[in-house]
Amino acid sequence: MARTEVAVRAARHLFYSVLEELDEAAERDEKETVEDLATLRAALTHVADVCRDALICMYKLGSSSAIYRGEPLERLFRDGMTLLQHATVSDTVMEAVGRIRLGMDPGMRL
Repeated sequence: MARTEVAVRAARHLFYSVLEELDEAAERDEKETVEDLATLRAALTHVADVCRDALICMYKLGSSSAIYRGEPLERLFRDGMTLLQHATVSDTVMEAVGRIRLGMDPGMRL
């Protein structure tokens, strides 16, 4: 659980630092670039991956009580995993970011 907490805190820090960089650029009236959007999407996808791991960890620690409808942990797990199925935080996004980092077309709209 401690490792999971540290991972979530680190992912949160990454996400907020990327947002801060984008906010500072906007205050300087700089238009965001495809690289900026790629950084944001990569950070968001990373946060989602870490959160998925955290949900699985908590589900395992919850033992059999985590499987019963109406239990808070079951609901949290189900809702969290449903959200994590969204295309905006998929492996496809990371592939597109990798393509951008290599100077290629992302193959999708960021």
